[in-house]
This record gives sequence, C-alpha cells and structure tokens, in this order.
Amino acid sequence: MKNDERTARRRGRREGWRQVIVTNDSTGFRSLPEGVEAQTPDVFLSNLLDLDAPLMIDLVEGQAAAMKKPPQSVEQLLAALARSRQNSWPIFDWRWRAVQGGGP
Repeated sequence: MKNDERTARRRGRREGWRQVIVTNDSTGFRSLPEGVEAQTPDVFLSNLLDLDAPLMIDLVEGQAAAMKKPPQSVEQLLAALARSRQNSWPIFDWRWRAVQGGGP
C-alpha cells in the first residue's frame, strides 16, 4: 500500500469516513473490519442522494441522457431499476420522488 493510501485511510478513520461494500447479498459480509459495512444498492444510492441531492440528480439525469439504445428518460431508467429481478429500490425511489417534489 502506498504512503498516500495509508494517510487517506488514517484520515478517513479519524474523520469518521466509512468504506462500503455494495452488494445484493450481504450474508457473506457479516464479519467486516471496523469502519467497513455492507449496503444494498438501494441503501447506498439513497445515502448518496441524502448526502448531495443536486449531484445525484445530475448523475441520474446524465446516465439517462447517455442511454442511446434505446434512449431513456429518467423515469424510464428508474423504472428499469425497479423492475430489475435482483434489485429492489423502494427507499431510493421514494427519496428520489420526494427530492423531485413528487412526494412519497
């Protein structure tokens, strides 16, 4: 590990930063080192939305705009995530709609 990585990790621990493993199956991550946690994609994206809603809105809108085959709106992109067989996105969907003014 490089010196700057060690410094960043020490600083992160000191300032309360956490490392996150994003997974749909958290059963394999029950015993993690201190400062590391497993989150579902729904929880992870919801936390990012809570941390910086304007940035997440820009990112999701940018992702939708980048979809070309077939083109997708933000609503279509979110609907595709919601339909995904392995993923369930109720928290993110609810928070997204609240941030956008649509309410729960």
